[in-house]
Amino acid sequence: MKDNKKILFIKNLIFVSLCILLTFEHVLQTGKVFAENNNENTEIAENKNEEANDESVNSSSSNNEVEVNSKNQNEQESAESKPIKEKTEDNQEMIDLYRNIKIWVPAPRVKSVTLYIGIDEKFDPNSPLDKVYDEFGTRITDHNFFNLYNYWIDNKSIAEHNRVSAIDTTKVRSYLLFVFVPRVGWSNKVYVRIRENQTKLELQDVELYQGKKFDPNMPFKNVTDKAGKKIKAEDFKYYYIYPEGQQVGNEWLTKELDTKEPGTYKVRVYYPESEEYSNEATITVKEDKTKLELQDVELYQGKKFDPNMPFKNVTDKDGNKVKAEDFKYYYIYPEGQQVGDKWLTKELDTKEPGIYKVRLYDPFNEEYSNEATITVKEDKTKLELQDVDLYQGDKFEPNMPFKNVTDKDGNKLKAEDFKYYYIYPEGQQVEDKWLTKELDTKEPGIYKVRVFHIESNEYSNVATITVKEDKTKLELQDVNLYQGEKFDPNMPFKNVTDKDGNKIKAEDFKYYYIYPDGKQVGSDWLTKELDTKEPGIYKVRVFHIESREYSNVSTVTIKEDKSSLKTKDLTVDVEQKISWKEGFSSATDENGKDIPWSDKRISIEGVPNKETNIDTSKPGVYEYTLIFKGKAKNTKAKFKVTVQEKLSAEGKPQTLSLGASIDRLNPKDFVKNVKKGNEEIKPDDYTVEIKETVKEDVIGNKKMIVTVVRSSTGEKVDVSVPVKVEWGRSSVAYGALGDTRTSAAFPLILGENPIIAAVSGLEDDNKPIHTSFEDLYYQFDWFDLSKTTTITMDETKRGQAHIEAKGVELKQDTLKKWGTDQKQSVQYGDIVRAWQREPTKNYLYENEERNRYNNDLRSVYYEITKDGYQPLRVNQLKPKKVSTVLHASGDTLNEDFKNNMNKYFDSNEIKNIKPVEFVNLPDTGTSGLKSARVRVEETLKTGKKVQYDYDIEVNVENKWVNVTIPTKMLFFSDMKSENKDKVISESYSVTNNSDNTSLEVEMTSFSVEKDSEVTYLSAKEKDPTKPENKLRLNLFVNDQPKVQSLNGNTKAIHLVDLDFKTSTKLRFDGKYFNANSEASPQAKSSMVLKFNIKE
Repeated sequence: MKDNKKILFIKNLIFVSLCILLTFEHVLQTGKVFAENNNENTEIAENKNEEANDESVNSSSSNNEVEVNSKNQNEQESAESKPIKEKTEDNQEMIDLYRNIKIWVPAPRVKSVTLYIGIDEKFDPNSPLDKVYDEFGTRITDHNFFNLYNYWIDNKSIAEHNRVSAIDTTKVRSYLLFVFVPRVGWSNKVYVRIRENQTKLELQDVELYQGKKFDPNMPFKNVTDKAGKKIKAEDFKYYYIYPEGQQVGNEWLTKELDTKEPGTYKVRVYYPESEEYSNEATITVKEDKTKLELQDVELYQGKKFDPNMPFKNVTDKDGNKVKAEDFKYYYIYPEGQQVGDKWLTKELDTKEPGIYKVRLYDPFNEEYSNEATITVKEDKTKLELQDVDLYQGDKFEPNMPFKNVTDKDGNKLKAEDFKYYYIYPEGQQVEDKWLTKELDTKEPGIYKVRVFHIESNEYSNVATITVKEDKTKLELQDVNLYQGEKFDPNMPFKNVTDKDGNKIKAEDFKYYYIYPDGKQVGSDWLTKELDTKEPGIYKVRVFHIESREYSNVSTVTIKEDKSSLKTKDLTVDVEQKISWKEGFSSATDENGKDIPWSDKRISIEGVPNKETNIDTSKPGVYEYTLIFKGKAKNTKAKFKVTVQEKLSAEGKPQTLSLGASIDRLNPKDFVKNVKKGNEEIKPDDYTVEIKETVKEDVIGNKKMIVTVVRSSTGEKVDVSVPVKVEWGRSSVAYGALGDTRTSAAFPLILGENPIIAAVSGLEDDNKPIHTSFEDLYYQFDWFDLSKTTTITMDETKRGQAHIEAKGVELKQDTLKKWGTDQKQSVQYGDIVRAWQREPTKNYLYENEERNRYNNDLRSVYYEITKDGYQPLRVNQLKPKKVSTVLHASGDTLNEDFKNNMNKYFDSNEIKNIKPVEFVNLPDTGTSGLKSARVRVEETLKTGKKVQYDYDIEVNVENKWVNVTIPTKMLFFSDMKSENKDKVISESYSVTNNSDNTSLEVEMTSFSVEKDSEVTYLSAKEKDPTKPENKLRLNLFVNDQPKVQSLNGNTKAIHLVDLDFKTSTKLRFDGKYFNANSEASPQAKSSMVLKFNIKE
């Protein structure tokens, strides 16, 4: 061995383990590795060379393929020759060069030619030649090769070797032509056609109006070229347009014409191809006499609009008058709007006042008329008459019936503006014989009035003139008053009316006559007042100014008042019932006649209803006043009521849970403050009895009546006790009518022997539960767990007591199905289930708060506890779709279920729920989505368990892992480096060949064999200061440091995530601390890799 070569023998053992669900290990045999260090290469052991050879083969194969492709490409490029062009002074060399070069020449190509008689006098032999080359690629003309053409007529050859004269251009016919070029070939076949000259230059006269744009094509009637193709003005640069009387000349060459002024012009066209002039046509520019002058129009509302009204001076181009009938429509639009096609019309609705604009459009000149205004004025004509009432003898004024009579402009019209109008008796027909403006009112009667307005040609309404009978009445009556009674001025008025018979009151007179009996009527007695303090007799008379008449004389008599009232004092107990009548003794009216207590004129001061009782709620002496309301005065009398102390008590408010009997409570707790006056009565001296109880099956505030009985005296008092029935701890099913009515309530009544009752809850009716649901609407089950420790629930199981209610069943009738008298004894630790067709109406009341614990399911389970209903979650889990591998065993599935329950269910719902087992295992023999059933359980407060089964879906996946791993990983001293103590290795691939399974790659352990001759240093150990057989070895993943100082105590570590069909690279580096030693110690170690399937 040479001095510069040293061999380090390191035996590295690599163990690889593949872990899929249940970890299993496969340990491979180790082999020796020899690394020889020299300046030229590093030799690697047998296994390494085999791997390298495989790679080199692949690489070699690839390179060979590239080389072949490259060679073929070069050969192809060399085969594509290009023409060579050289200039040389030696002609022979040129000829030799051409002889040695083969040039590709295209076949001769000729084209058809058309000639016209009289225009094309001679055939040009070059005209058919398109692309014709000789064998050397030189383009051929007729002068290059004389013997060229072949001509045929009617499939017969008529000329060869350039017989050009054979083509006669004076006759219509066709010649077939083709060419042959020696050493090149035949051309295509074409025609030489001789055709008639179809040139036409026929112009026509044109008339247009002043200002109308001249189109250069207007004079062109029949203008064609030699082929008969139509020619337009655009095909001429210009032609001749000149004023009538002028000679044609170049100064008139143009295609434009100014039509601003009337005039006559001549037109002529010269066609250079045929060298011909056209005929001479005339252009006449006529004066435009169009007028579009409109006028404003005013008409009244309802007046028919004539479309000609706005036309003031409207004529056509020739000055002929134009009417509205000559327009299909024109513009009529509301003032303020813009003219537009939506206003095209000739009609105008004049039902409503308004202002409109009118405009005409002349499409010939593309001009609008002036804008005229149509004003539809409001017709303010009013012919409104009013009824007139007159009395016999009143003078009739002709303006009386005129209420609102105006002309079209709203000016008021009077009777004087009419010569006469119609006044005729009721029942007659209006006609000219009744034309008048006078009326005789001597006799009562009814007449009709009507006005005819000539300007508007309208009649007014019919008004009525009533000549009425005078019904004045002045009849007075006698009046009797009592001393002190107030005199009402209307008292003497019996039948006092005006002319119409309307009742007249004293208020309608300023005063009338009231004078003492025996006196004469006179102005001294004008008044409407009378002093009644003293008895007396007075006379009354009325004078009616309108009729100038006196009434009869009536008498007012003032009598003595004999009214009286007597009372008596009373003594009663507190709360004793006693009426106000007890304080009344006797009473007389104004005439001294006795009157009873029931007389409405007797009342109590400050008390609106005398039929009530006297207030005896508090002890004391009270004074009251009775009143007799007489005609002349009020008579009052006072009396006293003495109220003595009695037995009393106060109701103590009670709270009762729904369904709980009031009998469960101590009656003495219903009252407080039992007293006799201020004396407190001890509980042992009284008893309490329920007189009126309350119903406990409906919540709400209620009243209970109890009777307190004093034992020593026998005194009694009834006390009202407020009772509030609360929800307590109730499972409630709502139903129809929203939150205002419940279908059923199942309160839990706590105690030594708990009870569940079935009651109404809200609304104590017996109507159908919910008519929208004919089938099962709610269900309530009690399950007895007294004889079992575990119960498995499902929705079909029925409890020892249960109630099922259809929506069409009656509420109360259904509740009677529960237990005995709608009560069921239960035990703590039992469970109940509340099922509701509508999940949002399934509630539990706790502390008077309503909650839903069913998680939007129809069923909810509760444990019966001393604290009430305890909600269970065992039926509320949300299953997930889970995955397992192909051929997974039942034990594997059960272990996974028990250890990873949150993989099977939503983790938010499983706090107090534990997995049990698979009830039905999925078929894992084939891949795909499979059905299974699992069981979970929830532990009750008693320690008993409730189990529930869930159907789940299991996706059986083919996740067999296929990986390629290195069986040996070699590291060695880098003897080529200056740092010979440096340890290196090649990169080794770990490849995940699986189709759809991603992996987590983990190094589970690194171990050093006991007989290893090299020590592996840990991170805590320092590097040796002198040569020793020690090694610091580091692991790199994808060229990134992952584990420092590998040794027997290195802990498991995650290396990399490896997606399917991907690879990762592993390599070592480090330092060997005895690189200069001649010895070759063995380093024995192994590494275990673990592959976990990545979810």
